[in-house]
Amino acid sequence: MCILLIAPIIYGFFYPWPYSTEVVNHVPVGIIDNDNSNLSRTIVRYASASPQLDTQLFLNEQQAKEAIWSDEIAGYMVIPSGLEQQVLSGKAASVSVLGNGGYFLLNKNVQMGFLKAVSTVSAGIEVKKMWRKVLIQQQRLLILKRCH
Repeated sequence: MCILLIAPIIYGFFYPWPYSTEVVNHVPVGIIDNDNSNLSRTIVRYASASPQLDTQLFLNEQQAKEAIWSDEIAGYMVIPSGLEQQVLSGKAASVSVLGNGGYFLLNKNVQMGFLKAVSTVSAGIEVKKMWRKVLIQQQRLLILKRCH
């Protein structure tokens, strides 16, 4: 009874312990930039700066798929055309991230590395939007003060 109840708990605690300090970095990934805008180049730059990812650019999704099948890369991100225009017009925009699900740790790093890059750029856009709102409100207050 002890083996059935206690052993899985002990095994679950001690088995991953030697691997807890291991970190997977520089996972080879691809990026397809169909937008080729300032925003998409910023996303590519942030993804390339990530220690989790080792990025390379692909011209199309077919090349990236072939690279996944030949184990050259562990995943890729597709930046759709019109992304910057969608963001500037205030519409919801997204990028696609695909990974090789056969390798859990690599796939996790692919997803997290791209998520961090896109989230950082998104946060910067939100900060700019808030600053614009604050500046507009300040200008309105100045105009109201001048009128009274």
